[in-house]
Amino acid sequence: MPKRLEDKIDAEDWFARADSFLLSNRVIETLHMEVVAACTQGVVVCGSCAVELYLKVLAQLERDTPPLHGHDLKELAHDLTGPSYRRLERAWLKECAPVIKMAKEKANDPQWAGFPTEFRKALAASAKAFIKWRYGEAGIVHGWYLGQITNELRNIILELKPDWRPSDRGRALLDPKTNLAKPKDEQFLRPMDWSILNNKPAAFDFKIGRGPKPKDGGSG
Repeated sequence: MPKRLEDKIDAEDWFARADSFLLSNRVIETLHMEVVAACTQGVVVCGSCAVELYLKVLAQLERDTPPLHGHDLKELAHDLTGPSYRRLERAWLKECAPVIKMAKEKANDPQWAGFPTEFRKALAASAKAFIKWRYGEAGIVHGWYLGQITNELRNIILELKPDWRPSDRGRALLDPKTNLAKPKDEQFLRPMDWSILNNKPAAFDFKIGRGPKPKDGGSG
């Protein structure tokens, strides 16, 4: 059985720390996608750390006991109450619906075989993402499929603790109503065709590259 921390955490402080990791993740994602791709390891480490901290904060708020010790996101998610867990599951299914559909249609394609089509499988595949992506292992593909629950997880906490909603300019950017702008240059989608940080891109990974420059006399 997983052990709990000896004492309760300062939940509000940990929530702010999670916001900091999430904001770092979101700021990187506003950059040109070729830069984002080069920062894949940092994006996943920040994102998975944010999810871990949010899960520990929420579990303590719901159970009024210290959260579980460790980084295993599957164990931390199962420490939540049933309603919160099911709410995260619904959010994940909604956000991932298009990719899940594609994965099912291409079930015989080995490039798509690893994509989880159920929330429990996404948890299992991403359970130790913080550890695995932080250190990395050459030639081994590690999964990260839980970024889609971050907003919902944060929203549940803020519904319980509305006074924790940040008023400072930086963290306020995490409000769902705020969209961090993407670059305005011409962009187009194309499949990744190169590995990054020893992680081979799967079929569902994409990058956005600059479109061809207009010819002389063409529109800008």
